[in-house]
Amino acid sequence: MSATVTILRDDLEAVIGFLEGFDFDDDPNAELVREYLPRLRASLINEARDVQ
Repeated sequence: MSATVTILRDDLEAVIGFLEGFDFDDDPNAELVREYLPRLRASLINEARDVQ
């Protein structure tokens, strides 16, 4: 279970990192995305702590 959680966490961190580097300037939801990604990262970190 722990290895699976680690893999999923690593995958999610990679996706979040990709999205943080993506250019959303032309997207009407750019501000929402910029606001949501840090929350998503923080939530992921908290979930990882809970599992460990």
